[in-house]
Amino acid sequence: MLVELQRYKNNPIFSPKKENMWESKAVMNPGVCLEKNDFHMLYRALSSEAIILPKVKEYHLSYIGYAHSEDGVIFERREQPFIKPEQDWEELGCEDARAVKIDDTYYIFYTAVSKAKDGGINVRIAGAVTADFERLEKYGFIDLQGRCKAASLFPEKVDDRYAFLYTQYADTPQSTIFYTEVESIEQLFDPIKWRKTNKVPLLTPSKGVYRGPELGASPVKTPKGWLLIYCPESFKREWFIGAALLDIKDPTKVVAKTTKPLLKPEMSYELKGYTDNVAFPSGAVVVGDELYVYYGSADDGCCLATCKLYKLLSSLT
Repeated sequence: MLVELQRYKNNPIFSPKKENMWESKAVMNPGVCLEKNDFHMLYRALSSEAIILPKVKEYHLSYIGYAHSEDGVIFERREQPFIKPEQDWEELGCEDARAVKIDDTYYIFYTAVSKAKDGGINVRIAGAVTADFERLEKYGFIDLQGRCKAASLFPEKVDDRYAFLYTQYADTPQSTIFYTEVESIEQLFDPIKWRKTNKVPLLTPSKGVYRGPELGASPVKTPKGWLLIYCPESFKREWFIGAALLDIKDPTKVVAKTTKPLLKPEMSYELKGYTDNVAFPSGAVVVGDELYVYYGSADDGCCLATCKLYKLLSSLT
């Protein structure tokens, strides 16, 4: 029997902060990484500042905020954004960050949004590094076609190479989660080397879907394999939470995946908001024998749901 995620009783764990313009419209999609007893959260914040584009009725500028917790439930937010639009390739916003720590460095991948020449928007994957969530160094964006977002490294190397997951053609029926390996992080941002990289379609859409699968949280290493908490394909305008298990030695092999949602939009804070019918997973960490899954609710709040890790793994395998 498939295990369902249990919502935290006081969801959302936090909501927009009206006194801060950069996070006054909405907060969502919290990416979380755990280092000893420190929960580091990077969340998307929507400003009340709106930009009108020819092909987009209204677009609100996005920032990425930082929050810290010692229990994974009560988070203290900073007053200023951690990642903000600074370059032309991110002029309309920085969104949906995921961070993993390898050695002494946190590698962050986020969505960079900019104006397109046709009056629409470019949605691309950008990268940055930090050692302490204080100072930040940006790499730039990855040369990919189509609407691309939701990306993360694995928290450790595979065969001494960096393993990388990303979503291409996001929010469309062609949306696909790809896997690749690179010898260096710089290779991701070198257009010539990137084009030569072998990219494996890991989770692909079925025919006739409204939207294909999208990467959720960064991969979690477990005794059974790499646990991937993600947003499965949907045949209607809805975003929900599922899981897949990847082979520990060869992550291109999908060992198992859920056929029913672990959690879908049912509560009022998930059904109605900035975007209706959304429970989008963006963070997952193991706390003792519990799996903590962080998700965005209706693109309006940051939420938490949990389950016993061993029960989920047993139901998957």
